[in-house]
Amino acid sequence: GNNPRTVEAWVRTNANCVPGASGGKQKVVVDMGSFSTGARYTLNLLWANSVRVEVGGSGLSGTSAVNDSLWHHIAAVYDPSSTNKKHRIYIDGVQEASGNLSTAVNTGAGALVIGRRIDGVNPFDGDIDEVRVWDVALTDADIYAHYNKEICGNPTNLKAYYTFNQGNANGGNSSNTTLTDQAGTNNGTLNNFSLSGSSSNWTIGRDMNPNYYDSIAMTVCNGMWSPDSTMYWDSTAVYTHTFTDMNGCDSVISYDLLVRTVDTTLGTTLSDPPQFVSYAQGASYQWVNCDDSSFVVGATQQSFTPTSNGNYAVIITANGCTVWSRCFSVQGFGIEQLTQVLLYPNPTAGILNVPLQWRGENVEAINLAGQVLLSETAQDNLDLS
Repeated sequence: GNNPRTVEAWVRTNANCVPGASGGKQKVVVDMGSFSTGARYTLNLLWANSVRVEVGGSGLSGTSAVNDSLWHHIAAVYDPSSTNKKHRIYIDGVQEASGNLSTAVNTGAGALVIGRRIDGVNPFDGDIDEVRVWDVALTDADIYAHYNKEICGNPTNLKAYYTFNQGNANGGNSSNTTLTDQAGTNNGTLNNFSLSGSSSNWTIGRDMNPNYYDSIAMTVCNGMWSPDSTMYWDSTAVYTHTFTDMNGCDSVISYDLLVRTVDTTLGTTLSDPPQFVSYAQGASYQWVNCDDSSFVVGATQQSFTPTSNGNYAVIITANGCTVWSRCFSVQGFGIEQLTQVLLYPNPTAGILNVPLQWRGENVEAINLAGQVLLSETAQDNLDLS
């Protein structure tokens, strides 16, 4: 019919598209409709090796050649509500030409064909990627905003969207014969492809920018894990991370990190009880109990001597940061050192009488070789036999 539309694609070619010039021929990118007058709408490369939109033989052409072996975004817009510029052509996001055609648009029902005309002639010689068909006349701003990005989500007016992300690039693809429509169910079928090697096959397409990009400046202490926890960023630098959503669309976040460093290393003196020392110089210190994060009262010096069993760490404040050291374990306090223990009979290989103050306690009997002979809760006596 005569409805508004926008047809877009990325193309790469070095082919001669000018008829009569050293064997040149029209190269069709997208064709739709039927063969009655005005019933076919064609996006192609033709005169001046530039972009052209045709309706039943009449057409509008650009002037900038795109057959330079580089990727170019091309688009054709039809806006029936416009008075004197119903047709517009774009190259790389910028309007190239506009005007009216002598043939009225009345596109017939029929298949959408990518890479040749609907009657099978004038095939495209090169690479095609990111084909999009909209049922709305996109504006200059619309096209410039998204021409260099993949489309994410499911915009209301996007009626067909082919990202060409199937298959194994330049590999064996005999079973990959379907082109998936990301906007609906209008999947395409590949015809006349060898599906093997570097031509007539799935290949590496246009390297599209992410759908979303942002930059975050952050100041962190001693570094941070990347969002997916696979890398630890521990020096001042710019890092990037790519998030991919369920639709396969990428968002890239750039992290401009300023990393402030605080030494969290601990040393231990060989003393009884041991003393622990923070290697951080010129800092403020607070030693803490790791089990409940409570402060050890009065423990605010660079060194710390525990007075009871537990798991300890030090909170260090320096260089604009407050960080924790690792936790360390202290054991051994509470083992009573008795100067005199009365056990009888002594020696014995049988019954050993237990002093009153030991009853109800866990008692171990260990020989000179360090072997545990017995471990139990003491009652009136212990049986060592």
